[in-house]
Amino acid sequence: MPKIDPNLKKYEKRVFLAFFALFGTFFVHSMIIGGDAINGYRDGNDFYVSSHGVDTAVSEAAWNLSATLGGLTIVGFAFVFIYTLITKLARL
Repeated sequence: MPKIDPNLKKYEKRVFLAFFALFGTFFVHSMIIGGDAINGYRDGNDFYVSSHGVDTAVSEAAWNLSATLGGLTIVGFAFVFIYTLITKLARL
């Protein structure tokens, strides 16, 4: 777990912890199903996740969950990065 700055407000800590929980969930889910939908693809009614060039067939529900978790992780990472950048620049 990353060290959290003690100067952060309560809601900031909650947002950062929620992001790390989301990332952890995405990571574990990707390990369990054999890849992620971000690198995977749909072929008609077949759904594939991909990890390091290895494609694995999964159910539509697993593929949709992987795509959702992946998308939320990317958006969450961008939000945390931009928020951190803005707050650090404001403290200069």
